[in-house]
Order: sequence, then C-alpha cells, then structure tokens
Amino acid sequence: MAFDYHWDNSEANFGPPLADEVAGGTHITIEILLKYKGNFVALRRPLAIPGHEKPEKAGQFPSGCLYFCHNLIRKHESFEDCVRRIVREQAGVEIESYRVINIDSMVQDKDGQWAFMPYVLAELSALPVLGVCGNEVTEVVSFDHDHIPDEFGWWTKEELSNFFQKEGLDISWYGISTKVIVLNKEGKLLTMLRGATAPARPLTWDLPGGDVDHGDNILETALREVKEEAGIEVASLTFLDTTTSPSHISGNFWLTIAYVAHVENPEVKISWEHDEYRWVTKDEFLALKSSQKLRRFVEKLA
Repeated sequence: MAFDYHWDNSEANFGPPLADEVAGGTHITIEILLKYKGNFVALRRPLAIPGHEKPEKAGQFPSGCLYFCHNLIRKHESFEDCVRRIVREQAGVEIESYRVINIDSMVQDKDGQWAFMPYVLAELSALPVLGVCGNEVTEVVSFDHDHIPDEFGWWTKEELSNFFQKEGLDISWYGISTKVIVLNKEGKLLTMLRGATAPARPLTWDLPGGDVDHGDNILETALREVKEEAGIEVASLTFLDTTTSPSHISGNFWLTIAYVAHVENPEVKISWEHDEYRWVTKDEFLALKSSQKLRRFVEKLA
C-alpha cells in the first residue's frame, strides 16, 4: 500500500522541472569556488555568469566582474556529474577533486524564490584559459585569502573573507603523509588503482601510504598503511625521498615522505580504497596514469 506524504510547514515538495522561473518557486544551485595549486581562481566576464543576469554593481567595473562557477543541477544528474559539468562548461577545464564545504537555504528578496545552495571547493586540473566558456572570459585571476579582489559580482570582499574564515579556508598549514614502494623478489613494485569515487585522483594508480595523524610516529604510520591498504606485513623501511605539494582538496601544503620496502612472497589483500592491484616494473609504472609526485618517487629507484 502506497504511503501518502503530506506537508504542513512549507517543506520542500518539488514538482516537475519547469523551463521558466516561477516567482515564489524553488531551485537548487551550486556555487563552486575554484582552486589551483594553493590559490583561489576567479574568472572575469564582461557579461555575467552564463544563464544569469548581471549583478547590480556590474556598472562599477566596465571590464566585467569576477565570478566563480555557478549553475543549477539537472534532473537525473548526480551531484558529482553536476559539479564537473558546470566547471567544464564555465571554466573549460576538468577538476581533480572537490568537496562540499557548506549548504545554505534562503529566500531571495528579488523574487521570493527558495534557493537551496551547496557551496563546493573544487581543485582544478589546470588553470582556465581565456575565451568562450558559456560566454567570454577575459581574465583569469589567482589570489589567496590575504589578497581577495573587490571586483566580485555576487560577493563583497568582506563577505568572501568572512566565508573563508568561517569554513577554515584562510589557514595555510603543512601536513605529513607517507608513501611506500613495496618491491617483491623480482624487483617489481606494487601499485593499486584508486576507485572511481575516490575524492582525489580517481582511477589513477597509487602506492600504499597515508596521512600521519597528530602525535603519531611517521615510520609506524607508513608500516600501518601498507598493512591496511595492501594486507602486507613489512618488517623495515628504507628512506627514499621527500617532496612538498598542495593538497588537491584544500590547497594547503603537505610534506610526503617516501620509503622502500622489500618483501619475499607477499599475499596482497587490497582494501576498499582501491579497486585492483598489479606488480609492475619501474618503466611499466611510469607508463600508467598516476600523479607527478608518485612518478618522481618511482623514478628515484635505482
């Protein structure tokens, strides 16, 4: 027997999608803050966000206002597909990863529309290029939380600064992570494929390793991560290399320490974090899709 839902307190109860905006209606739109290699990225448009009106203060900036990416989700579209589509259409690049940093609900003064708005931080695979992305982009502006431009169309400088502080996006810090190159008796190394839903670098080849929590021993962390991700007990580690790089989630910098471990007859049992594994030569790994950081570590092998 079907259950009949009923709402008495103006809850969200959506009808079918409509082609035209309805006063007092409801819409779901996503504001996507862009980041690349530790800096925020904004796009200058002489017009406006594609499919949207110009903000009132557009007249103050003859060359155009600055915008992040922003648009509505489509019916039957997953949230991730929506984020990737909007960035692709409006910035002309792909994203490495993203995370939801806030969700807001508001009634707009201009039309009484109930807007449900997730705020997303997206790490770009490359800087956007000038040209037509929905409409013309004439400048790509990179900035950090201490040097916010005041030419945004829908944000004030103060609002954006307060938002960064509230969501912890104004803090630069270093974290420590580990990676381990596990070599078998044939000299082949263990690599594992990240899943399609991995928050960073999905469907790329990885090495065992993980983040060092506050107060944890670095070597013990590396040994534990090999056990958790590959099911292999490693007796000892040999230092190989270190590198620093920005996080593809937050833009903060991480120090990554790489080690080498030798095993005789390992039985690999990968965790939920990876979909498959392979034993490959150094050259075979370098031919796979992986990160620049991991390629650097493997190239260091004798």
